[in-house]
Amino acid sequence: PSSTISDALSSTLHPSNMRLMVSGSAALPTSILSKWEDVTKHRILERYGMTEFAMALSNPYHPIEERHPGYVGLPLPSVDVKIVDEDTGDTIIPDTLTKTISSSPATTTGTTETLSGELCVK
Repeated sequence: PSSTISDALSSTLHPSNMRLMVSGSAALPTSILSKWEDVTKHRILERYGMTEFAMALSNPYHPIEERHPGYVGLPLPSVDVKIVDEDTGDTIIPDTLTKTISSSPATTTGTTETLSGELCVK
């Protein structure tokens, strides 16, 4: 018999079988976090990261009570983060239009689109 998404969600993929649920790239609206927790009984671990520099910011895995809904957390070890004005580059206060600048040993220097195949192999 063929398996359906509904069957999978009621068995193998049921939230009770999951240890960790993660959101990345940006903070989730607190209304979505709250609804998700009501439905799945899991609190999502919010983080911030991108392909170019892996994970940069995260709420703690444990204790769950120290996760702050709607925030992506603090810099991970060896990651430096600065919030700056998008136009001037000056460090700014929260709740204004910003740009995030980060530095980490995990940051890449380019992508496969900017490198030749020869450089990618080395």
